[in-house]
Amino acid sequence: ILKSFESPVVAYHHLMFELTKLEAKAISLVYDNPDTVENIYITGGFVKNDIFCRLLATFLKNKKVYKAEIYNATALGTAMVINKNITAGDIEINLEEIQPIKF
Repeated sequence: ILKSFESPVVAYHHLMFELTKLEAKAISLVYDNPDTVENIYITGGFVKNDIFCRLLATFLKNKKVYKAEIYNATALGTAMVINKNITAGDIEINLEEIQPIKF
């Protein structure tokens, strides 16, 4: 209920906080042993959302979270699945480490 928030900006930040918290939980459920995963890479449209990226880095504080600019990432992932000879080393990736929010 939007009336319960001070402003649309506060409502948006609350929404991003809750969605990102769910995303961090979903990421931890994917792995049998989440402690073995050191790096998380964000690709796609959400790399442009600084609030999402920084919140994710905050929720996954034991991981390094990176924005990865990869053009045609979906096609590349498909090619890597089909052709086992293609590796991430064969492509150019621009990585930027995301800093967690300090409270």
